[in-house]
Amino acid sequence: MDRKSVYQLRDIALNTSRLVFNYNQLSRALGYERSLVKVYASRLVKRGLASKIADGIISFTDDRFIIATQLVEPSYISMTSALYLQELILQAPSYVECITTHGTKRILEIEYHKIHPKLFFGYERKERGAELHILGHTREGSTGYGLPGITVSIDSAGSSSET
Repeated sequence: MDRKSVYQLRDIALNTSRLVFNYNQLSRALGYERSLVKVYASRLVKRGLASKIADGIISFTDDRFIIATQLVEPSYISMTSALYLQELILQAPSYVECITTHGTKRILEIEYHKIHPKLFFGYERKERGAELHILGHTREGSTGYGLPGITVSIDSAGSSSET
């Protein structure tokens, strides 16, 4: 087995499409056994190259919106959090609200709301800096707070208009 430094392992992990990994995902990305990945994950956290966000889960970002969409899959950012990311409200929500097809639960500062899989649509991938998150369309986020009829269109330049 080829020995790599924790810096090389971090770079390999960052070259994937993920920033949040459980041990199995990290094992596949690095090509190492799960037991060895636990040791390397611990070293990554100790060196400050990653953060432990739960047992068996590390993150290479502190952005809670990115963590929210990669911690539980499938999920997308919705409701007040979607409105905030679309800059339709100014106050940052105290926790991230997401929609998922799994059970309703709260992990860290992230709240997941379960919906039926047939209703799981109306989202898109958005860039946030150099990273990606999955964001529910603002109309879906708005109807969750009793504001029916608001449609927000966002052009390629990032400007928005309300109708």
